[in-house]
Amino acid sequence: MCSPTQKSWTKLKHIARYLVGCPRLVHEYKFQEHCDLDTYVDSDYAGDFMSRKPTSGGCIMRGTHLFKHWSNNQSVIALSSAESELDGIVTGATQTLGMQSISWDLPVEVVEMTPHTDSAAAKGACERKGLGKVRHFALSGLRIQDKIRSRAIHLSKVEGAKNPADVLTKHVEGHKVRTHLAAMQTRPAVGRAQGAPALGS
Repeated sequence: MCSPTQKSWTKLKHIARYLVGCPRLVHEYKFQEHCDLDTYVDSDYAGDFMSRKPTSGGCIMRGTHLFKHWSNNQSVIALSSAESELDGIVTGATQTLGMQSISWDLPVEVVEMTPHTDSAAAKGACERKGLGKVRHFALSGLRIQDKIRSRAIHLSKVEGAKNPADVLTKHVEGHKVRTHLAAMQTRPAVGRAQGAPALGS
């Protein structure tokens, strides 16, 4: 804010145009039976054009209920798409384990926790034992390997087109945005909610 650039102005106009067409995003939480935690993760390799750092995104679902979502740049520049996807899986699995701890405090029983990824290479790196041929593997990755071997979490493969975390990592077409938002039980809306207090004149 203290030193804006022309790119900052372009981003501000982009946000304003978006809010004109989609001023509200409605989250729906319908009644459901007991469900386990499903986490969808994705990463966009070198997605930031300025820093070339990957962008990671993910969402944690309990049945059809969206518990948490995130979108942020990774701390280091990845040397391959598999490395960036691996970091995304580690982040998602760590967030899921944290959500399990919160569930225990409520208390809400969570039997299975399943992170879903669309990267076969990163999934394979997490399911093997040890470093293998992967040159850049953080200790957090070895921790996730241990959690998978102990069956504390179950890593699953999901098609890229059916991964709602895709919308949290890069710009996608409007129809894909609506599809992924619907998968997270959210929908764009206009006007004011019926339960919202009336505004003074």
